[in-house]
Amino acid sequence: MYKLSINRPITTLMGVLTFIVFGLMSYNTMPINLYPNVDFPVVTIQTTYNGADPSTVETKVTDKIEEAVSGVDGIDKLMSTSYEGFSVVTVQFELTKNLDVATNDVRDKIGALNLPIEVDKPVVKKLGASGAVVSLFIADKGDNSKALMRLADEKLKAQLQRIKGVGEVNIVGYQDREIRIFIDPFLLAKYALSSSDVSAIIAKQNIKQGTGKMVDQTQEIILKAEGDAQNFDEIGEILVKPGVRLKDVATIQDGLSDAKSYSSYNGQRGVTLEVKKIAG
Repeated sequence: MYKLSINRPITTLMGVLTFIVFGLMSYNTMPINLYPNVDFPVVTIQTTYNGADPSTVETKVTDKIEEAVSGVDGIDKLMSTSYEGFSVVTVQFELTKNLDVATNDVRDKIGALNLPIEVDKPVVKKLGASGAVVSLFIADKGDNSKALMRLADEKLKAQLQRIKGVGEVNIVGYQDREIRIFIDPFLLAKYALSSSDVSAIIAKQNIKQGTGKMVDQTQEIILKAEGDAQNFDEIGEILVKPGVRLKDVATIQDGLSDAKSYSSYNGQRGVTLEVKKIAG
């Protein structure tokens, strides 16, 4: 073969030039994708637990499923969300993991799992990572949940919604800021006040008020902390009677509402922003 190349150099050169020309033509017409689809092997486990609140779903279903599947080989990421009556655990595997093998491995782990009798049989599904939903998980290194919720809702969600092509942004694991006022009935009697008097005065302060309820024989008033009394300290200074402030008759706590869903990533609690693309 090499003798032919030596004896006929013109023919050899023409052949090389032909390959170069066709190579350049193919390169120029080759489609380019800035963000190519890379389908990681992804398996989801969906479980229904009718009537259970998110906390119960997390402890009795989600945590157990996460523990069961965590031993499967080739896991890259493990994510979960717990809603009222429903659990979703998403397992993303390394690219080298065969999706069918991964699905069967997960099914084997789930099949050996003992869940409460009232929980429906978990449904295991396989899918590619590409799709109309992009998930962004965030967590706080410390224990400042209120700051995390503000970051997710007021900054990240707002910025994501301004991106072209984004249709909807949902926050999984989000909790509203909530101020709870525990009124002491003995102190009310001391100042000749009633809980309805206090509630009416608070309503005049332009604060969103939730439904009051009895907690340990004391009246609890739930506020959304919006309006004129934005500062937590200002709420305690509200006059419920000349010379009597709200903090004189009640204990005031600044916290978060009860969670309607829970989100975790590789075992760490946080919130997930689900970004949905505009259809079409």
